[in-house]
Amino acid sequence: MGDKCMGPLSFPEHLNVRMDHLAKRIAISHFTQPPSSICLGTIMVGTNTVVSSIQHSLSFGILHKDMVTSLVDRWELDEAQFQQVVHWRCLAKACKQASSPTHISKWVSEDTATGLVMVRRHKQRDSSACPWCNAENKHLVHILSCPQQSAKETTQSLLAELEHWLIQEDTHPQLTAVLLHTITHWFNDPYDGNPILYQADEHLLKAISHQDSIGWYAFLMGCISTDIIKY
Repeated sequence: MGDKCMGPLSFPEHLNVRMDHLAKRIAISHFTQPPSSICLGTIMVGTNTVVSSIQHSLSFGILHKDMVTSLVDRWELDEAQFQQVVHWRCLAKACKQASSPTHISKWVSEDTATGLVMVRRHKQRDSSACPWCNAENKHLVHILSCPQQSAKETTQSLLAELEHWLIQEDTHPQLTAVLLHTITHWFNDPYDGNPILYQADEHLLKAISHQDSIGWYAFLMGCISTDIIKY
């Protein structure tokens, strides 16, 4: 389903339609007893009982599975492993505290204003080429790794901001060094695999290997290994 003028629905738009549909089904069929002013009955989403924060629980229960399925299909990952590795509460907290949570959703769903998306949406772009280096089909991976000098300077500036933030948040110095080293390696060549890590203890190597299993592009999209968060 899609708008003939605007193209097919984006992932967030598809989820919005799906949530509306499922919310109506829940309202009709998932009350185990008639609602009253005293008791609203028991609400189930799949096999999970909603016991508090109804709006949040319904939203998570309905949308989370669809989001995971979409991401693993797009990134060619194992769904069970992806579900287990990612620290989902961290991503949810980032979305809640961000000044622009919609931007995070667009970033994760790859619906940001890249050349490919702008052409697909017929919005002020006749070409999907990168305006910096003229590479064809500008997408998120290219935005993060464009070899043009001004793009690389922007990347270096963002890495410096990240380092400053990690230090402010009292991140373990070894983890800070490994993250900056690995992300820099990815920016230089996102298709070159993972860098060899030196001077990393056993627990950090385990945390990094779990992130390796789902990729560093996923890390940059906010899907961070639980072991990295807990290190």
